[in-house]
Formats: sequence, C-alpha cells, structure tokens
Amino acid sequence: MRFAPALFALLVCVGLRAQTLSDEEIFRYSGMPNSETYTSFKSAFANAKKGTVSKLSIVNEPAPKKLDKLSEVTSLQVLKLSNNFITNLPADIGNLTSLVFFKSENNPLKTLPNSIGNWGSLLYLRLVNTKMDSLPKEVGYLDKMKEWLWDGNKGDTIELPKEVKYLKALKTMRLDSVLLDTIPQEIVLLTELKELQLNGCNITLLPHFWVDYKGTTRGLSKLEILKLSGNNISDLPYTLFYCRNLTVLDLSNNKLTRISDDIALLTKLQVLDLRGNSLTKYDVEVLQGLLPGCRIYY
Repeated sequence: MRFAPALFALLVCVGLRAQTLSDEEIFRYSGMPNSETYTSFKSAFANAKKGTVSKLSIVNEPAPKKLDKLSEVTSLQVLKLSNNFITNLPADIGNLTSLVFFKSENNPLKTLPNSIGNWGSLLYLRLVNTKMDSLPKEVGYLDKMKEWLWDGNKGDTIELPKEVKYLKALKTMRLDSVLLDTIPQEIVLLTELKELQLNGCNITLLPHFWVDYKGTTRGLSKLEILKLSGNNISDLPYTLFYCRNLTVLDLSNNKLTRISDDIALLTKLQVLDLRGNSLTKYDVEVLQGLLPGCRIYY
C-alpha cells in the first residue's frame, strides 16, 4: 500500500481530535506523491496498466456498460463514485486490494459484492443514499477499517452480520437513516470504538454494552460518543452505564419514560440530550443533580 506520509500524520491528529476527515482531505493527502485525481472512467481505464491511477473521483458521469474494467485499475487507493446510476458493483472489484478509501454517493446500490472482503487495506467506507436490502458478511473482514459511515438507505431492513465483530480497528461507526433488523450483540467486541451513531434506524432494543465473552469481560470501554436519536427505544440496558468514558449521549426523540440513577456512574458525561422523550421536568432535575457537570437538553 502506497500513500503519502502526510496522511499518516493527519490520521494521528484526527485520532486525537476525534474528527472525521472530509472527502477533500482524503484526496489531498493520499495516493502516490504528486499523483493526479482522475475524473472520468475513460481516462482511468486507459491508464490502468501504467499503474499511475491511484485516485479516482467520478461525479455525475453515468457508469459505462463495461464497469467491470474498474477492477483492472489495481493501483487505486482512493475511489469515489457519485451520481453514476450504479446499482451493482463488479463482482471482481475485490481486485482493488490497495484501496484505502471507498465512497458511493447517490448510487442506488442494491448490495455490496462478497469480494469486498479482499479490501485488506481499507480504512474508510462511506455510503450515501443507497437502496440496499442486504449486506454481505464479508464487510466484517475489513479488519483495518477505522471508519464506517452510511447515510441513508431506501432499501429493505438491513441485518448487520455477526462478522462485524472482526472490525477490531473500527473507531467510528455512523449509520443514519438505515433501517436495522437488530444490532448484533457482537458489536460489543469492537473494543476500539470511540463513536457509535445510529440515528433514525428504527431501533427498539439495544444490545448489552458489556458481556462475558470466552471467560473474560469485554465491553465498549473506549466509547466516547453515543448517538441514538430518532429510534423507538423505551429502555436502556444497565451495561450502558459501564461505558465510563462517555462524554456525549444523545437519546433524543425516543420513547424513554425514565432514566436509571445508575447514569451517575458516567462521570465524564458532558452532554445528555433527552428532547422528545416522555420525561418530566422533575425527572430532568433529578438527573441534573446526579450529573452536575453535564449539560442536559430537555
């Protein structure tokens, strides 16, 4: 995998600030030194065998009939496809083993091919406005992935595969407006996770955030940001309060009628959003007493 040292430095800074790189920053600091960003399928395919195509960003260009040629651009490290009318990616797209960043935006993708499990270098997976009705288990094999963003899916309810437990390097997971069948309990094994955002996902039940696994206690000990706005949650598992590094907890627009006093264990909590729930003013006053250093929105 070849990409500029500047990207490594930037990744370190972002890790400390818990921020997300923009697409523009990804393109600026990745790829081979002084490499250009190709902006058409034709030019990328024409130069594929030269090994000079490391960055490809196609916006508002319909995908060609022979989209399978994309898998021949094996030098690709950064790939963004936007408004290309793509419903299916080539089955052998897994040949792009140097990919660090993949984004599909406003393409009616129905699913991802199983071959994405070969993207062993992938750090970023970003999906926007898809039409998926399934997700292959191979997404769990992207064991170097640090960030998974998925904003908007108009397909069927999605079942997250249990294989997500293998995403050991994942630090940020944001799935917004993606209807989920359930949240697999295996998510508790993502011990590097710092941010979990599942807004508008039709969630009713939450998994335990700490479990006994193969004789040892495992949990989301590094979780700092948890956002669950716009779901159907009526109860919180007590194991949530073992996540002692939480600083932001967004539970707005759910169906909560009470919050356990155990929330006082979250001594680092700075922001608690409870707007849009069935809590009384008295409930909030009690919570404020339990969390004197926390800003509560009600």
